[in-house]
Amino acid sequence: METEDLLGLRRSRRLPENQAAIVVLPDDQRVSVWIRDISLMGFGILSPLAIPRGTNISMEVSEEVGIVEYRCESVFCQQLTGDRFEIGLQVMDADREFLQFVTPNPLSPLPSPGSRSS
Repeated sequence: METEDLLGLRRSRRLPENQAAIVVLPDDQRVSVWIRDISLMGFGILSPLAIPRGTNISMEVSEEVGIVEYRCESVFCQQLTGDRFEIGLQVMDADREFLQFVTPNPLSPLPSPGSRSS
């Protein structure tokens, strides 16, 4: 899929994050990951392990209010190198409201392909 196609699938803008976090896999294995970006829909992370699409995980993130746990589903997983994976995590609906609360500047959705901005 080309970059233009990927952008067309995004429902909200992404903010760079550059923060460490912990992912807790279904078998309770804890994995250190790096958050690359955050949006109103979820997180883009780098992980040393693959997290296949459809996998439900929790992610512990250090916020101003303390450690916050987000329940997420993996919606994208691509191997970058032997032990490095790019993962897209969608925050489950119950946690999305809190994600909007802790995101300092919620952004409007990206315009749909072909629309013009003024």
